[in-house]
Amino acid sequence: MIIDFIRNRSWYEEDRPLLKTVFDFAEKIKGNDPGRYECGDLYAMVQKGITKPSEEGSLEAHHDYIDLQYVVSGQEIMEWKNTEDLIQETPYDEKKDIVFFKGTGMPAVIEPGMFYLVFPQDGHKPCVHMERPSEYKKVVVKIRTDLWK
Repeated sequence: MIIDFIRNRSWYEEDRPLLKTVFDFAEKIKGNDPGRYECGDLYAMVQKGITKPSEEGSLEAHHDYIDLQYVVSGQEIMEWKNTEDLIQETPYDEKKDIVFFKGTGMPAVIEPGMFYLVFPQDGHKPCVHMERPSEYKKVVVKIRTDLWK
């Protein structure tokens, strides 16, 4: 997993030119209305919502996609834990590319202008809060794992 500010994107683009396309795409659509958007081999969702209590929901992971989650406004807490240290709660759904786990992750506060990249080994629970709900807007870019290699 990687957590950083979008202003530091050049550090990652040097090693992974694909990330320039990903960051450019996220920046291009961040002002758009909620919905799904396509860019070549990538797709993204612009999302708006209200965070949920940390006790709700489960950690999730994806086999076929890497997520770039970029908070445009508001704030969320994202919980993370390596999937090897979690207990699977539901079987992997190949059609939706998602598996859910029992357990609690380490919390990280994600503020406006921050992004995180989660890979197949990264169990994550996005869009939560510890004390009180917060509105957020974010862009989630889905990157096929075969494009990363």
